Amino acid sequence: MEIGGYIASRISVLSVIILTLLLAFTLQVSAQSDDLEVSGYIKILIEEHGSPSVYLYINHTSGPTAILLELPIEPLAGDIEVVSGNVSLAIYAGDLYAVVVTNSSGGVILKYSAIYSAQNGIYGIHISKPSWASYIELIVGIGVKLDGLPPSVSPIYNGSHVIYSMENPYQGGLDIYYSYEETREYGSIGAIFGVSIAAVAITSYTMLRRRSRGYDRLDSVDLEILRTLKKLGGEAPTTILHSETSIARTTLWRRLRKLSMLGYVDMVKVGRAYLVRLRRKRNIDI
Repeated sequence: MEIGGYIASRISVLSVIILTLLLAFTLQVSAQSDDLEVSGYIKILIEEHGSPSVYLYINHTSGPTAILLELPIEPLAGDIEVVSGNVSLAIYAGDLYAVVVTNSSGGVILKYSAIYSAQNGIYGIHISKPSWASYIELIVGIGVKLDGLPPSVSPIYNGSHVIYSMENPYQGGLDIYYSYEETREYGSIGAIFGVSIAAVAITSYTMLRRRSRGYDRLDSVDLEILRTLKKLGGEAPTTILHSETSIARTTLWRRLRKLSMLGYVDMVKVGRAYLVRLRRKRNIDI
């Protein structure tokens, strides 16, 4: 009986290993197969306060398979919602990729909350245009003031929102900064309503500041990344940084975005990967 139990446990472990290898092989084939055709577009919605919402409108002609999909912005919490489409699984895999397991070819709409930075009332996101997307629409509320858009992008006013359509937000991505206009003219609405608006704005701003407290300070993880970059000659791909530091991929990517926003590193997209460069003009005591 003991021998039978031992054999059964070994078979169970072997089955798990085989299933894991099959899933990895499926993802690799679906990401690199010439038969896999994925196209679509992206909408990024910035309302007044809160994390930006990213909508992915995807068309694929592959049939039942797993898709390794490039993302324009890192998810805030790693959760990806399936809005519509015959999808059995959609998860964030790290390094700006999502795993989408579909049950049939056709259209899929996914949604997630995007990671952003916040400092002194100025918010920022870094947008990269995935190879499968034909364009990106940036949709903002009337009370949102933008900075960082290319001069060639013209606003389209649509009710209470402004739409900016971008076919190519430059190689390496685009840094967008925005703030909220809290003191708009409300005509004859009264002072009490104005005070209420201000109170809501202050409350929202305070909550966001609590989440971003300490963002401009470097901790041990940030310093480890900078020291490793310096040891590697001042630049390295994210894959090498991951292997040299043993920092989790999601954490590493989030910290690189932080260091980039604070001006310590530059991130340059090379093909499907990113090269991280130490900004030598910064006086970094590491």
